[in-house]
Amino acid sequence: MTEKVLLVDDEQDFLSIMSERMKARGMDVSTAASAKEAIQLAEAESFDAIILDLQMPGMDGLEALRALKAKKPEIQVILLTGHATVEKSVEAMKLGAMDLMEKPADLKTLTDKIKKAQTRKKILIEKQAEEKMNVQAIEAGKLASVGELASGIAHEINNPIAIMVEEAGWLSDLLSDEDLANPQNMEEFRRALNQIKAQGGRCKDITHKLLFFAKKTDSRVREVQINDIIKENFLYWYKKDYLRAQVGDVGKMIEKLREEYKITNKGLLIQGGIILGIVILLFILHGMLHMEASIAAMIGAAVLMVISKVDIVEMLEKEIEWLTLIFFMMLFMVVAGAEGTGLIQLIAGWVKDISQGNLVIAILMILWVSALASAIIDNIPFAATMLPIVGYLTTVIPGAESGVLWWALSLGACLGGNGTMIGASANLVTVGMANGPAIPSPLWRT
Repeated sequence: MTEKVLLVDDEQDFLSIMSERMKARGMDVSTAASAKEAIQLAEAESFDAIILDLQMPGMDGLEALRALKAKKPEIQVILLTGHATVEKSVEAMKLGAMDLMEKPADLKTLTDKIKKAQTRKKILIEKQAEEKMNVQAIEAGKLASVGELASGIAHEINNPIAIMVEEAGWLSDLLSDEDLANPQNMEEFRRALNQIKAQGGRCKDITHKLLFFAKKTDSRVREVQINDIIKENFLYWYKKDYLRAQVGDVGKMIEKLREEYKITNKGLLIQGGIILGIVILLFILHGMLHMEASIAAMIGAAVLMVISKVDIVEMLEKEIEWLTLIFFMMLFMVVAGAEGTGLIQLIAGWVKDISQGNLVIAILMILWVSALASAIIDNIPFAATMLPIVGYLTTVIPGAESGVLWWALSLGACLGGNGTMIGASANLVTVGMANGPAIPSPLWRT
């Protein structure tokens, strides 16, 4: 197929020579001496390719390219320039130019590009035609759906209207009856009126549903508050619990809490603070003292029980959150089982094999494995179990000796602790405290 080309340049000598050479190769060539003339010709005719000079007086090649693409997106434009720059080339490609060549252009190369332009334009036109047919098919489908909908609505409304017409005819017959006051006729009259009223209501329901279906949605973009969205979703799922937990008089509730939990023994408060400081110090030094961290906690608890002289029986019955403690016991058993069966070591090997010694991949895997696992089995026991594994990976992965894997484990455990209620010990303690008659927690029911 003969290529139809429009050659645009402000130099007449160049136009004459180049057009003759292109015609000699079997092309149908038109010429234009300015960008405006080229745009007019492109609007009037269809060209497979437009060869456009970049530097022209008045409207330059880039402006002409922008105008041509706006009018005919499928048009293929090859720009010619005497001194191409990277900026001009990038801008031309962004505007949709097929290519940019330096003058004097090799005619064989230019001919090959024109043939490619012809093929590309043909593909684009076929694609546009196909998209247009698809749009038309969709519109036809919509019209068919509207026709089916209209047919269904007509059928639904026709039934009650037919009944109403029949009843109206029966009323007309009754009115023409001389014995209208007959009780039997009056009963039939009332029945017909009730039937007309019922069928009218049926028509009203149909039209209301149709109007609701046809109601336009508000598609405007507007500012929203994320807190409002969270509250709406929370109320959707936990509306009953939320209403049950609402406090009518907030001030009275605060006063009640202050009275119930106010500090009455300042001396014991100071002693408790000192013991807490000692326990924290033992936590820090327990490795040097060859002491388990649990021993430090139990020492502090035992000393507090002795000096506070609490009623142990009452504390065991009312103060201790047994559900929370039992949950922790079972949780640590699960973690110990995972460690004993080699599951944790399997995870470590899996991280090492997949990362293949790549530090960045290892960091990401430890971060997200820690986050996901901590959200399921609590971050404290998981982090404690992962310590030797991270220590091992630090020695076998190049670059990990800086300690970055430890930070990945720490951040992942923190993320997991905020992921679920069982992700952190503090969450469980808070839920246990909140699980009272005033604020029931869904966790204990599931």
